[in-house]
Order: sequence, then structure tokens, then C-alpha cells
Amino acid sequence: MNSLRDDSTGGRRLVDNFGDLLGPMVVERMLWRRRPQDRPPKLARRRLFAVGSTLHRAGGSDVVWGAGVSGKQLHPYPKAYPRVDVRAVRGPWTARLLTDLGVDVPAVFGDPALLLPRLLPELSSWAHAPVTDTLIVPNHNDLDAYRDAEHPVLDPRLPLHTVLRTIARSRFVVGSSLYAVIVADSLGVPARFVASETEGPFKYRDYLAGTGRPTTRIARDIAEAHHLGGHERPDADLDALEDAFPWDLWGFPDTDRSHVRRYELDTMQDVWRHRVVAGGAAARSSFLQEDLPRLRTAVISGGPDGPALVPIAADLITQVVPDVLDEPLDPATRHLIDTTLRRDAALVATAARLEGAPPVAMLHAARPAGRHTLLSVAARVPETVADADVEVILTAIGSSKVVARPVLLFGQARRQWHVVTDVLVPLTELVEDSWHVEVRIGDLRLPVRHASTAQLALSAPTAHDIPPLGEPIIVTSDGTVQHEENAAA
Repeated sequence: MNSLRDDSTGGRRLVDNFGDLLGPMVVERMLWRRRPQDRPPKLARRRLFAVGSTLHRAGGSDVVWGAGVSGKQLHPYPKAYPRVDVRAVRGPWTARLLTDLGVDVPAVFGDPALLLPRLLPELSSWAHAPVTDTLIVPNHNDLDAYRDAEHPVLDPRLPLHTVLRTIARSRFVVGSSLYAVIVADSLGVPARFVASETEGPFKYRDYLAGTGRPTTRIARDIAEAHHLGGHERPDADLDALEDAFPWDLWGFPDTDRSHVRRYELDTMQDVWRHRVVAGGAAARSSFLQEDLPRLRTAVISGGPDGPALVPIAADLITQVVPDVLDEPLDPATRHLIDTTLRRDAALVATAARLEGAPPVAMLHAARPAGRHTLLSVAARVPETVADADVEVILTAIGSSKVVARPVLLFGQARRQWHVVTDVLVPLTELVEDSWHVEVRIGDLRLPVRHASTAQLALSAPTAHDIPPLGEPIIVTSDGTVQHEENAAA
């Protein structure tokens, strides 16, 4: 089955890579299941692209069943692409590129290698008796990077059944071999992609998106893969993928596919398609430097473009640049992205307006209340309060004594960017002469400052809407409040 292939020098060489050998075996086994006693009839004079990242070679009236785009050969596209007969593709990234070229693509996703347990039942039997704890399977171009690995490394150029059996008998499969992880997925063996040093992310993301896991994290190295563990199980309609097999190429009655939904671009705009083509670091950089500022401007302006762009931006993040979630971002950008993923235009608009506005805590009111001092404070932060602990903290001036009063927040209050609260401080605890007042929200500690009523309008914030405030306040032992500046005088 290790066939010859034309190489770049004009000669011919053995394929010697198990991922490339899976396609012929899967097709052969599909035909054997239909007519196990007969030799398969000769293929019609049309090429079939099944399994693999081979669509840069397709054209004319070729047939596609589960193959995908590699990400290396995105330009130029064959002019004959619109005539390609697509029955299924590996994932939506490939579907988008083909649809953009005028190809009619059905919404049937998945790599045919996922059908291996149906075609080779012995694989499932092997998976019940694992012998290797962690198996590293690199892309064949990455092999040199794993010569000193502490776990067993499987050469993907070994005989096909040796590779399949070794993967099946492992407890955890990691590496940059696309088909090692696909085979592990098909058998329920925990697996995790590790970023390749030689391959772009396109084909990995295409497969993950096609199996319902568009935001699955690709580990940077083996250590991180161990930390993350196996990714979630694939979610793919394997019956639909099997039904899409082009039986008609061998003269068998074709399966009725009139009910199959056509893949639609939906709300995807030109910018989205360009990001798909760019892939990797270029797509992430363009998203952060072009797309996110565009979204920010649109939602702050209050025009109709803002709400329309929010779901598109959310799809960009989950489907095209999920790796942006792993990048070191400033807190405001991180919060804007997290809010965008919630697809709530109003929340995104508020997050955009708050971006760059400094956190602040202000005194709203202070008055004696029997044996207590009542402090009303308002605080605003660059992101929602969420699950953060909130306290009003008084620290004695001249000593280490601290009085902390917790603030209880529930439901809607924790979905806001501001806190308005009253706390009662017993006068018996204010035995020192004077105290600094702070509000703690999570890791933030904000000195409470004196402010005018106009500065307390926190419900409709705009960027930098708080003018300079007065000095931090001091609470005295008799319950009165004064500016620190006045206290020093």
C-alpha cells in the first residue's frame, strides 16, 4: 500500500507517511464492506480526494470526500475549482475557502479516518489493552525536535498497521501529527495537539472546528500537553460522513443526498475570509490591530454596525483566531474579548467605553448612625466584579490595625462594572485617631477619594469620564470624615 508519488525533483518516491496512506486504505475498506466477496470495480476516470490535506491538487471534475486544505498551499487556486464535486470536507475552514471560490459545499464535516473503528474493528480491541502511557507522534517534518524526548516517540513513517496499533495501545497521544490525533479521537484515546515547528495551524484548526471543538487549545509543547490533558471528544455526524461516500464512482447506486444542507457563509464578511486564509500569527495580529479596534469604535458610536459586528467578532475569535485567548493581553483587551464571546452588544459597548478608564473609589456620603459610622462608597473597575471578593478596608494611621467590612453582592450586582454600597463601622473599632479608607475588589485596592455628585454617575460610563478627584479621605475616631490634605494641615 506504500505507493509511489511524484516528488519535487521530477522523480518518484515512496509515500512513507502513515497519514498519507490512510486514504487508500479507508476507501478500500469502504468498498469491501459493500461487496466483501468481490474485487472492487475499476474507478471511473475521475480522481477521488479522500483523507489528507490534498485539495491544492484538485481540479476539473475531481471528487472530494473528507479531504481538506493544508494551509501551506492557499494561493493560487486552480481555476477549475468551481467544477470540483464535493461530497464532504474535513472542516469549516476548508468549506469557507472553497465556497469563496464558487464551489458548492455540503455541510458535512469530518475526516474519514474517524471511521476507522467501523472499518478495522481490531483497532478497538487493541485500544482495550494499552501498553504506552504517553506516546509522542510528531509530524514527520518535526521528528528531529523529539530526539531527546522523555516519552516514547513514534515515527509516522513506520508501516501503517504498526503506527495504528501503537496509537491504539496508548493511554495518551500527543504531538503534531494530525492523523495520530484523529486516529486517537476515533478510538476514544485521550489526545492533544502540540504546535508544529514546520506546519501551520490551518489543518489542525480545520479538523477541530469540523468536529465541534473550534476553541480547543493546541499545546505549545509536550509539558503543556500533559498539563492540559486530553481535549474533549469529537462531535461529528459519522453516519452523514459515511453516507456521503461517492459510491457512484464505482458504479454502485448513489446515496440520496437531496436532504443534505448546503454549507452557507451566513454572516461571514470578507475580513473573516481573509483571516482564514492568513491563519496563525498573521490572523491574530490582524484581529488585535484591525478587527478589535473596528468593533470598539462601532459599539461606542452607538450606530447599527455595532450590534451587527459583535456576533461576527465572536465567530472570528472562536472559529479563526482562538489562539488569541492564549496570548498575554492587557486586562482591558482581555475583558473586551471575553465580553464579546458572550455576544451581548450592550455589555460589549460598556466594556469598550470603560477600556482605559482608571479604576476609582469615591465617597458618596458619610454620617453618624448611632454607635456606628455609615460610609457610602462607589467604586468603578475596568471589568465586571464577577466572583471577586469586595471589602471596605480601614487602616489605622500610625499603627498596623485594620478593620475590614465585607460587601455582599448578588446576581445582577456582580455583572456590573461598579459597586455602590453602604457599610456600618462600629465606633468601638475606631479606637485610633484616624483611618485611611480603601475599597478592595479582588486584587485591586482603591483609596476612597472625595468626589462631587456629578462624579458618581457610574451607570453610563464613558472613557476617562472621571475628572481629577480630591485627596483620599480619612475617617476619625469620632466618625467624621475629612480630606487627607486638611488632616495634615
